[in-house]
Amino acid sequence: MIRILVPFLAAVLGGGVSPAVAQPVPGPLAGLEADLAALAPEAGGTLGVKVLHLESGRRAGLSSSDRFPMASVYKLPIAVVVLARVDAGELRLDQEVEVRPGELRRTGSSVDAWTPGGRVLLARLVETMMTRSDNTACDVLLRVLGGARAVDAWLDAHGYPGIDVSWSELKMAAAAAGVANQVEDGECGHACLDALVARVPKEKRAAAALSFARDPRNTASPDDLARFVADLRRGRLLSPGSTESLLAMMRVNRTGDRRIRALLPKGTLVGDKTGTMGGSANDVGFVELPDGKGTLVVVVLVKDSTRDAAAKDRAIARAAKAAFDAFAR
Repeated sequence: MIRILVPFLAAVLGGGVSPAVAQPVPGPLAGLEADLAALAPEAGGTLGVKVLHLESGRRAGLSSSDRFPMASVYKLPIAVVVLARVDAGELRLDQEVEVRPGELRRTGSSVDAWTPGGRVLLARLVETMMTRSDNTACDVLLRVLGGARAVDAWLDAHGYPGIDVSWSELKMAAAAAGVANQVEDGECGHACLDALVARVPKEKRAAAALSFARDPRNTASPDDLARFVADLRRGRLLSPGSTESLLAMMRVNRTGDRRIRALLPKGTLVGDKTGTMGGSANDVGFVELPDGKGTLVVVVLVKDSTRDAAAKDRAIARAAKAAFDAFAR
């Protein structure tokens, strides 16, 4: 964590963002699109892909304008908005933030790592959210920002209206279980949510999960997310210091080893953010091609899958490998 936080805390804030320069856009890579379509059935649901080569503008996609539940991929725009507030001098990375009991969430890493009522650095919250996909850190940061709608407003104002951030981690979990109207952000920790869900009949939970999967909130298309990641990687969203800090966190992400990275050659530099919930499994990020061939933005989203986690992971990994092979050759 220290190697990430040192440049994070030392960065010169407020660096300017260079305006985009319009460039001719080459046509899609038909061969890669055919490969993606051929492997799509392996996902067991709908596979959405967008691949963009930053230097040439060459691209490929599959169902790339469809909307998909982001799950924890939405933590990437949340992190960007936090760092934008830091760049603007409205927040400080070294400021301490309280972790409130009603914000404790079950995560894959650290429900026991947070002390209710304890105070932690804002920088640690961002890093833990990004590298461990920590749900507690996510909901604390959303409260600091003024709620999910504050993130959504930033996205709208900066040209990303297709990326919807409407729900916290608590609200997403509650909606998927059929108890959304029984919880308020900051007032229901993991034990509270578990107790509410335990009282919901199995049939009602199944119906709620289906409704959640069809809800437009907290969704985006592969096209939307690819443009967002491309602008982040190009340094158009944040100051240089904040940009590099966030990219560094994506490079050491601990949740994506079975997805975009999994089948790429050893030593390939990848930065990503994953998301998993119900029938959805996602990974978005960037891949550095060998021999100075540039950078790929890779977005692979799966929804409505009936396959197990390993099958969804494998479909994502195979799509990323197909993209890598098409551009690295």
